[in-house]
Amino acid sequence: MFDAHGRFRVTVHGDVLVVDGWGPWDKQTAAAYSRAVDAATLEMRAPWAALIRFRSEPLMWTDTRDHIRDAVRMRVARGMRSMAVVMPDMPEANLVRAQYAQLYGECGAEFAFFLDDEPALAWLETRGHAAAAAAIRATAGDGARTGG
Repeated sequence: MFDAHGRFRVTVHGDVLVVDGWGPWDKQTAAAYSRAVDAATLEMRAPWAALIRFRSEPLMWTDTRDHIRDAVRMRVARGMRSMAVVMPDMPEANLVRAQYAQLYGECGAEFAFFLDDEPALAWLETRGHAAAAAAIRATAGDGARTGG
């Protein structure tokens, strides 16, 4: 058995699911992510949103794509309507944005990419998630629980 590659943190702030990811992920980490998102969103009421923050190299390998796509589809089925995706500027950013844009587009959720948290939170506010955005700002850097 091999150690998992990559890690993530899943938290919920009101009507926004927050995922912090450090990658790239292998299949084992992607499966753990799917389970964590499933558990975190089970009680969320529609409509809700997600803030996805890639903290390091978020390349998506072929064998992890299905797990990630299934997790996004499940979130959409449970009422997620919008996803703000924060991806730092890095050499492979255009490739990674294209990968995720294709995947997210297949799943039917509204999404937008950002370089920093603040514009992403402002965008979520325009979609009716102001209270959650304020809660996320208030807890920035608090070391919320980690999964994966």
